Amino acid sequence: MDEQEQTTTVPNALAEEYLAGWKRAAADYANLKKEIEKNREETAKYAAASAIGSLLQVADHFGKAMAERPPATGLDERATRWIDGIAHIHQQFATVLKNAGVVVINKAEVPFDPMYHEAMMSEKRHDTAAGTVLKVLEPGYRMYEKVLRPAKVVVAE
Repeated sequence: MDEQEQTTTVPNALAEEYLAGWKRAAADYANLKKEIEKNREETAKYAAASAIGSLLQVADHFGKAMAERPPATGLDERATRWIDGIAHIHQQFATVLKNAGVVVINKAEVPFDPMYHEAMMSEKRHDTAAGTVLKVLEPGYRMYEKVLRPAKVVVAE
């Protein structure tokens, strides 16, 4: 190989090496940008989780209050309007939670799942398969895929 051929080969090889390195760096940068955007979206998605978590007891108490709602018969008009107003606030609160991605975990007769349920007690049942949720003692909540609080349940043995 003569000297001129050697000088053109070395720069070409070096240029290809630099080009390959640049392509790898560009691909790494594109992947990093995608990862940062994904993390930003995840952070935004769950940013309200802490605040919503502190409101779950309010949702529970609203639910208990609505379960004990007195019949409208025998009440004066003012009391009926007040009860209807509380029911409306309860509905609005449930809608706000739903719009934030919160889902209530409160179904019985489903298989026990430790990701979504916390077993508080168990009962022997001959008519139900072992590991089935018999009763929900306290509802649980999840926000998208994240469980904010598991449901407290009674499980069949």
